[in-house]
Amino acid sequence: MGWKARPQEALETSRTNFINVDLDLNGSFDLAPLLAALGPVHIIHTPDESASFYILELDAVGLDFEATLGGFLDLIEQLDGAARRLWERCSLRKFNIGIQAGLDPSSTLYSISGPMALRVATAGVDVVISVSSLRESST
Repeated sequence: MGWKARPQEALETSRTNFINVDLDLNGSFDLAPLLAALGPVHIIHTPDESASFYILELDAVGLDFEATLGGFLDLIEQLDGAARRLWERCSLRKFNIGIQAGLDPSSTLYSISGPMALRVATAGVDVVISVSSLRESST
C-alpha cells in the first residue's frame, strides 16, 4: 500500500492539531478485570488469538491534550487491590499521543507540565508521540 499526496486545496487549509491520546496495554494474562476497573474507556483494538494487546481511548470527547492525559491518569490512579496488581503486571503501558501535522501554524507546541509529567512517571506509563503526515494512504 502506498501513500499519495492530498489535493493542493486540502494542503492549503490543513492545520496542525492534537488528535487524541491512546493508552496501549499488553499483558500475558486476562486484562478484562483491569479494563473493567479502569472505568469509562473505549476499546478500539482487542486482542486476537495470539496477543493481549489493547488500545484504549477515553469515552470523553473534545478534551485538549493535557486534559486527556489527566483523564487517563485519574482512572489509573484510582486503581487499587487486584486491579492495581494487574496494572503493574502489564508488560506494556504506553500513552500514544496523536498529532496531525499541517501547514499552519508553522510551529505548534503541546506541553506536559511538571506535575503532569510526575503523574505519568508515577503511573509507570511510557510516552510516544505519533505525528501523522498530510498524505493519505492509497487503497
